[in-house]
Amino acid sequence: MAVNSVFLVLFLLSPVFLIIGLVKPDTYSRVFRQKLSRIKIFLVTLGLAFILFVLFIMTIDLPSSREEVNVGGKKQEIENATTFPSTEPTPTPTQKPTTLPTPTPVYKSPTPTPIISSTYSCDCSKTCTQITSCEEAYYQLNICGCNMRDGDDDGVPCENICPEG
Repeated sequence: MAVNSVFLVLFLLSPVFLIIGLVKPDTYSRVFRQKLSRIKIFLVTLGLAFILFVLFIMTIDLPSSREEVNVGGKKQEIENATTFPSTEPTPTPTQKPTTLPTPTPVYKSPTPTPIISSTYSCDCSKTCTQITSCEEAYYQLNICGCNMRDGDDDGVPCENICPEG
């Protein structure tokens, strides 16, 4: 078993040691021959886990892209045949891009809403002929939610009173 595997196994077991130490601190007291608090057990276990992780990382054998070879009593470095996969995208055969017609967006111009006063009361039973001003028509549409004021959904209520639409 490789050294880095030992460090990895011990690192992965450190949460188990932590749980045992926090649930039964007397277990650690028997091993270390002194009374340890849960905080000390937590800090010691966390420190050991960090050290084991660092040791595991340090002992990983990374493949080298160069090798030393003895040729006629001289050491020479040669490029290894094993290479890492490239992170750069591989070129694909170029194809003539097809041009798709781009749809032209249709923008609906916002209708200016006049400043609405609170002198009106909500009454969706009123018809456009019963409304006295354009301001009241906007109040009924925007504040009260009486959508029947805007028959063609263009944002302008009662076109006979408010000719902006």
